[in-house]
Amino acid sequence: MRILHIEDNKMDSLLIKQVLRGLDTTVDYDHVLNGQEGLEYIKAMNTNLDLILLDINMPLMNGKEFLIERNQDRDMKHIPVVMLTTSENPRDLKECSELNANAYVIKKMDFEQYSADIEATVTFWNEVHKNSSN
Repeated sequence: MRILHIEDNKMDSLLIKQVLRGLDTTVDYDHVLNGQEGLEYIKAMNTNLDLILLDINMPLMNGKEFLIERNQDRDMKHIPVVMLTTSENPRDLKECSELNANAYVIKKMDFEQYSADIEATVTFWNEVHKNSSN
């Protein structure tokens, strides 16, 4: 499974990497710091991603702006996107849903709960990926 994490907080990236190492599946993980870097990465890599983990609040291009760009690109709009955010604002959830985000996970302050949420999310999308590849 190949995952791109778009997140400006490097500590969150380290946490995600730690959780992914503990999974029973092989995960290729890359990290960029904002939506603009995410778009550039995807276009430059010319490879299929299985999942994008996306923060909302970032400099240069935020998560919602990234979703708008992704939705307009036929090569990217099929890639599942899971929002990982501290925002509990119902408006953010609604807007991300309207912009075709596939899921919305609120970052918990409790490390163990947040790790469990990440593990469950990645495990779910890995199963979706495996089933769609057969």
